[in-house]
Amino acid sequence: KWQKQLSKREHSSKTINRGVVYLFVDEFTRHNESHIGVKAKEIIQQLGYTVIIAPIEESGRTHISKGLVRQAAKIAAKNVKALHSIIDSDTPLIGIEPSCLLTLRDEYLSFNNDDFTEEAKRIAQHSYLFDEWIIKTFRDNNLIPADYFKDDEREVIFNAHCNQKSLASSASVVNMLSLP
Repeated sequence: KWQKQLSKREHSSKTINRGVVYLFVDEFTRHNESHIGVKAKEIIQQLGYTVIIAPIEESGRTHISKGLVRQAAKIAAKNVKALHSIIDSDTPLIGIEPSCLLTLRDEYLSFNNDDFTEEAKRIAQHSYLFDEWIIKTFRDNNLIPADYFKDDEREVIFNAHCNQKSLASSASVVNMLSLP
């Protein structure tokens, strides 16, 4: 289902091509909330980026939360192998579900696997939560938010994801929601 939704909504942006990003369609987005992945892809495309679905299917987060660390380490090794040659400052990885993306930035560095430690660090360095990437993109490209939003005033109630609170920061969400 998620593949149909993500592939059927190709968008040709009227803006210049700002580059390529990889979108991590994690295990939760893939199986439970594919519409969120579709919207994330559309927003990124509207900002002028080409979106490629990252060649990984899961983060290993569910295995870690159940104490299945060996299985999670195998998933991590597989993912690092798939991502190490494509994720860098020019082609970042953007994650939708905080717990999954932050697994790549946190737990993958804790597995102490000499075979992929340096590659995992580089991937972590160029992996962003969706809101972090939006804020970085607006700042780096001097984008004017008014071009992308309506003038309607809205009140938003926000509760940060627990992993985001503990491993990153919810400030980027607040900043992103303040753009309009």
